[in-house]
Amino acid sequence: HRKCQDQGIELTVGLGAAFGCPIARTHDLNQTVHRYRELVSLGVRSIMLGDTAGTANPTLVTRILAIINEGPRSTHLRVHFHNTFGRALLNSWVACSSGVDGIDTSLLGLGGEGHPYFIDPNHVSNGNCATEEIIPVLIAQCFNTESLLDKPSAQAWDTDNIFNTCRWLAAILKYDVAGRSAFAALRPIQEVVSGEVSQGTHRH
Repeated sequence: HRKCQDQGIELTVGLGAAFGCPIARTHDLNQTVHRYRELVSLGVRSIMLGDTAGTANPTLVTRILAIINEGPRSTHLRVHFHNTFGRALLNSWVACSSGVDGIDTSLLGLGGEGHPYFIDPNHVSNGNCATEEIIPVLIAQCFNTESLLDKPSAQAWDTDNIFNTCRWLAAILKYDVAGRSAFAALRPIQEVVSGEVSQGTHRH
């Protein structure tokens, strides 16, 4: 930390297993807060709380961040959630609502690996929160609207480009990806065959 300070380099320290340890199988939120406070007392200005195995849940995220926000607090607080149990998007949203300064995400939810503590590592998709999934949620919240086209100022945040980028990336990868929203983006209604629409509507 001192060497980074001397060179004018902003150091970020990550606390792994901040929301639960897959090896110990127990978690004391006070331990996470204690370690966080230690880093703050050392003068570390940027801290990342990591959900190493995707075991975090919205209640735990809310509780930990509520205690941290009571201070003392780092200048910059980031979170990093894995989607092992399908909660990365929800946990990221809760963290955003709790006032974090940054959220780690990846296109198509890429990332993660088959850790040996999973019961069947080959069938676990534990990438990060998908960028293209959370951005539309955050945009809608910022503009207080369900549709990005409801307000002129929201049109600048059109998500077509990020969806297009995700589909381009998926096409050049040599393996299947877990990302879904980029492929579920709705086509303009004039491009949809009326029979397809009625058939899908009837099924649902």
